[in-house]
Amino acid sequence: MVAGRTVVDRGKPVVPTSGYTNEPLSGGLIEGVGNTPLLELTEIPGLAPGARLFAKLESVNPGGSIKDRSVSRIIAAAVVAGHFRDGRRLLDSSSGNAGIAYAMFGAAAGIGVTLVIPANASTETRAVAVASI
Repeated sequence: MVAGRTVVDRGKPVVPTSGYTNEPLSGGLIEGVGNTPLLELTEIPGLAPGARLFAKLESVNPGGSIKDRSVSRIIAAAVVAGHFRDGRRLLDSSSGNAGIAYAMFGAAAGIGVTLVIPANASTETRAVAVASI
């Protein structure tokens, strides 16, 4: 506990120091982001005649959140720019889905991740973040 926050940090950075390239992340987990289905909502009281309403099912992303979209792109751009060379890690302060996504995509990409989680974060959020790192 540091100033009302919990630091979640598992192990040493695992970014290889040799053979590391600037290729964007591809395959596996990152391929599962996006292309989420649309669901037409048909039983909406007060919907204007002829109007159609759709919901995007972001819950089918790998982390179950729309945050997977932005975080996967942020990490991919940082890899391309070489920001994780020489054992650099990702540091984020989050108590929600973005932190979980950083932990999940960081682990999948072999990037060390440190999350600073507020003391009032739910037990579920902490458990998912720790399990992802």
